[in-house]
Amino acid sequence: MNEIDGDSFQNTIKNVLEDFEFRDAQKEMMEYVKEAIDNSNYLMVEAGTGTGKSLAYLFPASWYVLNSNSPVVISTATIALQEQLINKEIPLINELWEEEIKAVLIKGRSNYVCLDKYYDKYNEHTLVDTKEARLLKEWFSKTNTGDWQEIEGKISTEIWQEISSNSESCLGYKCLNFKDCFVNKQKRRGANAHILITNHHLFFSDLKLKVEVGESFGILPEYECIIFDEAHHLEERALYAFGAKVQRKEILYWNYEMKRLLGGEPDFESERSLKLERQVHKLFNDLGKDHFKSYLFKEYPPSGFSELSRSLQKIAYYVEGFINREAQNPDKIENLANAFRRIQNNLDFILDTTKEDYVSWVEVNNKRNQYTLHSNPINASWHLNEYLYKNVDICILTSATLTVDDRFDYIKGKLGLEDCKSVIIPSPFDYKKQSAVFVPKNFPKPNENNYEDALIEGMLNLIEFNQGKALILFTSYRMLDYVYNELKERVNYKVLRQGQASKNEILKEFREDTYSILLATDSFREGIDVRGEALSLLMMDKLPFAVPDEPLIKARIEYLEKQGKNSFFSYSLPEAVLKLKQGFGRLIRHRNDSGIFAVFDCRIHKMPYGKVFLNSLPKCKIHDNFEQLKVD
Repeated sequence: MNEIDGDSFQNTIKNVLEDFEFRDAQKEMMEYVKEAIDNSNYLMVEAGTGTGKSLAYLFPASWYVLNSNSPVVISTATIALQEQLINKEIPLINELWEEEIKAVLIKGRSNYVCLDKYYDKYNEHTLVDTKEARLLKEWFSKTNTGDWQEIEGKISTEIWQEISSNSESCLGYKCLNFKDCFVNKQKRRGANAHILITNHHLFFSDLKLKVEVGESFGILPEYECIIFDEAHHLEERALYAFGAKVQRKEILYWNYEMKRLLGGEPDFESERSLKLERQVHKLFNDLGKDHFKSYLFKEYPPSGFSELSRSLQKIAYYVEGFINREAQNPDKIENLANAFRRIQNNLDFILDTTKEDYVSWVEVNNKRNQYTLHSNPINASWHLNEYLYKNVDICILTSATLTVDDRFDYIKGKLGLEDCKSVIIPSPFDYKKQSAVFVPKNFPKPNENNYEDALIEGMLNLIEFNQGKALILFTSYRMLDYVYNELKERVNYKVLRQGQASKNEILKEFREDTYSILLATDSFREGIDVRGEALSLLMMDKLPFAVPDEPLIKARIEYLEKQGKNSFFSYSLPEAVLKLKQGFGRLIRHRNDSGIFAVFDCRIHKMPYGKVFLNSLPKCKIHDNFEQLKVD
């Protein structure tokens, strides 16, 4: 095939898949992506559900790699999409070309066992002989990949963390196991691949690592073309990746390494290690006292961490004093000292609350007695420009939810891509025939006393009308619990809820019991695919506005207000619209699907901003009373 266009693309697939359906939307998207790649441009594509966007970008991407010496990186937000690409879409693409497209799934270092750490802990002289240790040794003797996924669930995450790879302890080419290193094997596979598939967090962490530590420590090879699928998650992942954090377990791990490496030295001062351990436990335990949710530094300034910073600095200097000992591995000692210094630098960065574009906060997880110090940028656009846009010629960003009121302004502003070309590819589904939207008009507002009673009655009416077959999405666990307790006593269908089993197990049961009802929160708002009758009613308790007292959200709101912007219209509203669209996208997954989408929030009718939500959904029949819905 000397040249490709939309027709040749679909005709070629038709020759491979007899039941392939021609889609104008897929053809249109493929031609836009091909044009952007040919001209080394940036492109945003909102592709409605059913477009077939994966093949629409994979076909021109595979054409590009076969006609250039540069790979393409494809980054997604979810594991499900990564597995779909590597197991389903790439094999199909390979049937279209005479030359094989080599694709590799790229994972972070922590997914692989570190040979150096493993041999240190489980050598032939080890005294460790637990059931987990025996399972680990048996697995290690057989594995060809060193991948955590092969043994996940058989050994504890604590044991895995002791032997998994990380950039901080990596000796690089100085390591005795450099040649056989599983991370390096992955890098070599990646270096020979045409297409590399990864996730957003790893992608941005890799960018940051290359800049801060060095190109050799990165996992991804050089590339000139990046495709972001599920691009509506980009900013969130970038904010975390470009931030800094300090955890208790991280300091204790390196403290343990200090004792392990230096404990045999006659002049090792064990009291230093004990003192650091006591200091760390006290300070991190204090972070959780009287706090039941995460909070900003400026609200409850933590005390004692400046002293911890000085302790880490002193220990780094102390460790460096052992570098030239004959009995020691100087590279490991230097890495140890650098690790303490890196933690100290991160801690100092977090403690500096004068940075206007960053927010320092404490993440609270009382169930696990886990408290984490964070500092994150409030806006990711500068980092994206410095780390990514300046270094990549071709960038494709796609998702089913990028626009608000059919405009890209919000996502472009968040990502710093105001001049990027953007197109909307409508879904091929006939939503006017396949779906109905129900928003009751004569209904209490969510903050009114009789709202919860009205909500239960409204949901019961729809459940009985539809004979179950419902997914109900909530903005809070409190409301989920309330509705769950009511429904399980008042309906004759099986009622499932998020948290009672793994996500995959719950979805399996939901699909198999056609009449069942599933209650869930944000994590089920996207990334799930339930086709057919089993999901023909999708309800939301209210508009999905974010909780304004979450630290990063609160900081963003304050940041925008200081700039003289209205935070509701420039942030809260568009975020809620995108979440509503994501939820709606769970309803119609195939051209034969049909269903009802209900939101029990009369603000859509009564508030001026309500029309933005309706305008952002596909064109559907809108009903504001139950009797009208039943007749239709």
